[in-house]
Amino acid sequence: MSRRRVPPVDPIPLPAPLLPGSYDVTCTAGDSSTTVSVDVNVDIEDNEAPSITIPAGTVEVDADSSGTATVDLLGTIFDTDGDGTPDAAITATDNVDADPTISCERTGGTGSYDPLSPTIFGTGTHEISCTATDDPDSSGSANTSAAGTFTLVVNDPFPYGINLIVPDKGAKAGATLPIDWQYTESRDSDVPIDSGFITPTVRWFGPFARQDTECADTASLIEIGDDAGSSDKRYSASNQQWQFSWKTLDAWKGQNILLVIEPPGAEFADATRCVNFK
Repeated sequence: MSRRRVPPVDPIPLPAPLLPGSYDVTCTAGDSSTTVSVDVNVDIEDNEAPSITIPAGTVEVDADSSGTATVDLLGTIFDTDGDGTPDAAITATDNVDADPTISCERTGGTGSYDPLSPTIFGTGTHEISCTATDDPDSSGSANTSAAGTFTLVVNDPFPYGINLIVPDKGAKAGATLPIDWQYTESRDSDVPIDSGFITPTVRWFGPFARQDTECADTASLIEIGDDAGSSDKRYSASNQQWQFSWKTLDAWKGQNILLVIEPPGAEFADATRCVNFK
């Protein structure tokens, strides 16, 4: 039996780099008189994880008047340096998958949070963990992932609360109605603070129909009076309480009037009360 040595051949470059996946390849070698072929299966695996970009360090947002902030983690461009210009979003890239899957979840923190409302964050801190995963169908192998974390801080733009004391039912139209209020340590606190340095404005809007018990009809939000020129607004340092004598009108009988206490500056929240007059 005779044997003939098949001379080695130089590798033939592929027409283009192959993406991860499974390929059937036919290899052929030969000389002028002999040709040898063999079929092989080649699996090219994707072992490279996606790259995920998240905001660096801590991101701060302000709560609204309800004490919460609505934040779509994957749809928000965050302002990471506080200059008022959004500059960082949560994104991911992959060497194979053009659209890696990104998921984010809250993993801890001090702020209130309800998983059933995943875009609503209470004031305080929230630890956020995000993961980018590529598609195993596009890679031809098990999916790979990359993760990162950052801190979301929801600031309360109203560091003080108002405890408003005013009859909200059955107030007599035409009478002088006493109004008392205290500024408190926070919107969630009843502990008063010394607020003599705060000069509030008292305004009232209306009238609202009797059935509008929340004074919610914005179409009726017409200012009909304020405390301008009134000497009936005073502050008692002994009990840290503001007092105002509200002179009401007979014409308000059977109607609702919206009372608003407006502190100066954005750092204080307004206090409102819908007052029903009889």
